[in-house]
Amino acid sequence: SQSGWDRKYVILCEGVFDAYFVDGICSIGNTLNLDQIGLINRLGKKIIVCPDRDKDGGALVTHAIQQGWGVCFPNWQAHIKDAAKAVEVYGRILTVQSIVQSAEFNPMKIELTWKLSKQSRNDDGKGRGKRV
Repeated sequence: SQSGWDRKYVILCEGVFDAYFVDGICSIGNTLNLDQIGLINRLGKKIIVCPDRDKDGGALVTHAIQQGWGVCFPNWQAHIKDAAKAVEVYGRILTVQSIVQSAEFNPMKIELTWKLSKQSRNDDGKGRGKRV
C-alpha cells in the first residue's frame, strides 16, 4: 500500500514516465479531480508537485496551492522539460534531490515563482527552453 511507504515526500508528476523515473505518482495530465485529490491527501505525506516545464502546468500548481502541497522549481538546464528528461541527463538521485531541495510550500512564493518562471519561458515568444 502507498501509505506504507517509508518516505517523507511524494512527488506528483504530470506524466507516467516522469512519475516512474522519480518513483512518484502521476496525475496523467495537468489537472486533478476530487477523487484524485482525496486519494493523494490520504497518503499522509508531503506532496511535491513537479509540473512539466514545456506546457501550462498551472492547473496542477493551483491544486498544490489550494491543498497546501509544495511545488518544485529545480534549476535544470533550459532544454529539460520534465522529470523523465532530467533523470536521463542528471540521473535519478540528483533529479529527486533537486526536486525535493527546490520544493516551495509557501503559497505566495509558489504563485510568484510560477509566474516568473512562466514569464521567462515566454519572453521571446517561443519560450526560452529552445537551447540545445
